[in-house]
Amino acid sequence: MKKIGKILLISLLIIPLLYVVSTAGKKKQEERCLKCHPKYYKRFSDKKKFIHKPFKEKKCDNCHQFHGFRNKIEFKDTIVNLCTKCHNILDDLTEDNIHAPILDEESCISCHTPHASDYKNLLISPKSTVCLECHDDPAEAVGTKHVPYAEGGCIKCHTPHGSIFGALFQMPIGYMCLECHGNIITNYPPDNMHTADDVNSCNNCHDGHNSEHSSLLKFDSIDLCLTCHEDLKEKVTGTDKHSVLEDESCTICHNPHFQKENQNLVDETPSLCFTCHPDIEETLNLEFPHAAVDDGCMTCHDPHGGVFVELQPDLCTNCHDTDDTDFQKKHTGDINMQKCTSCHNPHGANNENLLLSK
Repeated sequence: MKKIGKILLISLLIIPLLYVVSTAGKKKQEERCLKCHPKYYKRFSDKKKFIHKPFKEKKCDNCHQFHGFRNKIEFKDTIVNLCTKCHNILDDLTEDNIHAPILDEESCISCHTPHASDYKNLLISPKSTVCLECHDDPAEAVGTKHVPYAEGGCIKCHTPHGSIFGALFQMPIGYMCLECHGNIITNYPPDNMHTADDVNSCNNCHDGHNSEHSSLLKFDSIDLCLTCHEDLKEKVTGTDKHSVLEDESCTICHNPHFQKENQNLVDETPSLCFTCHPDIEETLNLEFPHAAVDDGCMTCHDPHGGVFVELQPDLCTNCHDTDDTDFQKKHTGDINMQKCTSCHNPHGANNENLLLSK
């Protein structure tokens, strides 16, 4: 019993002593850096709005190791490893998805100050300019500028550390763009998307920063469409191209995002065609409209190049049987040398058989 009593007595004496030693050690640990660097600490803590918690608590040794007389900043680990012990910004990211500076050993302090800052998240400069430390200044960009880009709002679209999406996007680019441009999907179901579109598609046609073309397009409208619709190049750039292509663009007839009708047309035919050809609409209201129009204008016309899908009279004989006795009688058997529209109005007339005159 006496032995146990001695042990308890010693314990009671040692525990307070250990506490005193521990507290003194901790105090010494906190103060030893400030003895040599009082101005350094005061310079940040007195004037800055945002102070790094370990720095505010004078816990220098969270990141630094004592360097004695070497007069050299020494870290306990690489800066990236030190920062990510508290800030798990790289979870679930592969090396391919990480912002390039983070792969550098000095990474985090390229954008953040480790002690104190006047800017939120301890940035080294305002968030509208911090990216300009490495990236081109939007002020020097030419043409029309995307509003977030012009305002330096890089993080509206990009994440500064890493992303599972390309170009460090916050989310799939299609969804991200719709955060601001939701009007383009009004009244259009997702299954009617332009075939060029998917959740990573907007930057197929648009530049997210700046462009010398309207709507931030990468090229002029026609040239842009031809990057996918190469088969139409000869028609839309040739001498017989549809007149609307002279001064206008593909979007006069086509919706570049969603389709309302076949071929992404902005309206059904023939109503779409009548917006430019009201005179044709008038002829269809005459006593004898051409029945072929019911099948659509493209039965006879090529909307991109040329006037007809085929030359006369072959175009007309696709529907009209030249071997018919009555047909031959009316045309005196000499139809190959004739141009049908010399006698007939191909859209409508007040005379039977669409004759221009009786």
